[in-house]
Amino acid sequence: MEMKFNKNMFCMVTLPMKSHTIPVEFNLILELEYPTEDMQMSCWKQSLNGYKVNDNELKTVIKQYPMHLSEITLIGQHLSIRSIVKSKADRPAWKDIEDVISRYRKKQSVPLLFGAKAR
Repeated sequence: MEMKFNKNMFCMVTLPMKSHTIPVEFNLILELEYPTEDMQMSCWKQSLNGYKVNDNELKTVIKQYPMHLSEITLIGQHLSIRSIVKSKADRPAWKDIEDVISRYRKKQSVPLLFGAKAR
């Protein structure tokens, strides 16, 4: 009720909405799309600090876990810390990448009809 009389700017970040019908109290809905696959790939390579990555594996990660660039940078930092603590190495192992990502993001689901593997 208080929002009807609010003259200030108010922003709210939510999970994706099922319906794009917004309440009358809101003037605008803005959805931020993920960057292109090439931009995400470049950011991953930079965030992994020169760690040699297989482009096909990286594309798979990007398709399963699309992210904004700041998210990729954060995940890269956590991977570096985890690999140093866990294995005393200065670069993460591929098995660690999905572990760290899965703590922050859910895997993008792909219907069986469109290429997902049956489990």
